[in-house]
Amino acid sequence: ASFEAGASVTPAILVEKKLARISSAVPRKIKILGTGTLTKALHISGCEISVSARAVVEKAGGTVK
Repeated sequence: ASFEAGASVTPAILVEKKLARISSAVPRKIKILGTGTLTKALHISGCEISVSARAVVEKAGGTVK
């Protein structure tokens, strides 16, 4: 699944794109890890994010809230 440059990324969007699963019986948080590369600016919100992932997102011009 891909995201357009400038797209918002939330837990709901990740589930919708089948990039994450959330069980309704046990609510869990989604954590984004800093493996791989990112070539587009994305705006991450509502997710936990590792220090390395935050650096990758910000280097690509995105934001983390």
